[in-house]
Amino acid sequence: MPKQCTTIKRVHNLSERINNLNSEEIITDFNNLYRAFLKSKNNRSYKKSAIYFQLNAISEIRKLQKELKSHTYKVSGYTTFEVVYPKRREVKACKFRDKVVQHVLCDNILVPMLPDICITDNYAGQRGKGTGLARDRLRKKMEMFYFSNGMNGYFYSGDISKYYYNIDHEKAIDIMEYYFLEDTHWLIEEFINSTDGDVGIALGNQINTVVSNLYLDGLDKFITGELGIRYYGRYADNFCLIHESKEYLKYCEYCIKEYLDTLGLKLNPKSQIIPFKNGISFMGFHFYIRNGKMDIRLDNGKKREYRRKFNKLYKKVLTGEKDLSTLEESYRSWKNHAMYCTDHSIFRYYENKLKELRRYRNGY
Repeated sequence: MPKQCTTIKRVHNLSERINNLNSEEIITDFNNLYRAFLKSKNNRSYKKSAIYFQLNAISEIRKLQKELKSHTYKVSGYTTFEVVYPKRREVKACKFRDKVVQHVLCDNILVPMLPDICITDNYAGQRGKGTGLARDRLRKKMEMFYFSNGMNGYFYSGDISKYYYNIDHEKAIDIMEYYFLEDTHWLIEEFINSTDGDVGIALGNQINTVVSNLYLDGLDKFITGELGIRYYGRYADNFCLIHESKEYLKYCEYCIKEYLDTLGLKLNPKSQIIPFKNGISFMGFHFYIRNGKMDIRLDNGKKREYRRKFNKLYKKVLTGEKDLSTLEESYRSWKNHAMYCTDHSIFRYYENKLKELRRYRNGY
């Protein structure tokens, strides 16, 4: 059976199981809303909207329940701010009550269906997946390709330009309504259309993680199905293809551009074909095969970025502005991430600097 047909059959079966429970009953159930409230308040209890909701939790949940049952619920609006890591982006944070609604919808209806919709090598926004799996799968695919083809091949490193800001509302709604049951459509539309204009979704909304994931689901299946790419993976707006033919990857790039055009998207000019022997940067690491073995290094940009952060904190510890424990916690957190590298010599500099600080603090 063709891959697309198999996916549709799985989704249909899961939809039937959820439908037997009635999606609207699931979303408006008081206990489900209360659990969604508990999840939403984690690490957000200091915000005004969260404090007010917690002080009046029962009445606020009852109010949400009534609005959801009558389809009169409206998104309350957003607070906009900018983040600079891992890249500069504008984030829109919704009110606490809207987070509760997103949790009850996503946790009980949308997210459980993603494994039956998405390909295995779509790594974002799904339970049991994430950046760690994305790196592990790329590593495995490189090893498999190497055992079959040696170093004779190429990567296509793809990135979509301003992805989240260019998602078309109408197309996104069509895609979501194709997969999810009719009694959830009004609520999905409410969140997608809650930002100004006809394009762009709010970064920071839980539901938009699902939307952004499924917006490119067709591309995943087009690349692995129609184009027949065996070695492929995608995390959000970054994706990678491996193939023995440079010319075929050029053809794939052309086809991908044509496909993205139907979604109102464009490839980032940084997208490129890279010789397999040069390795590829993915999820903050650079992956090589050298002398038949995997060699994984932290991206140079990430190394420089953390060294600047470390040295800035180091100086503040020396002047007494920060405690040594703050620097140690920062380093420990970064090291846990960077330990994925096969080259651990990058830690030597930081270990020596911390030893110096401890000796200085102890008066040696």
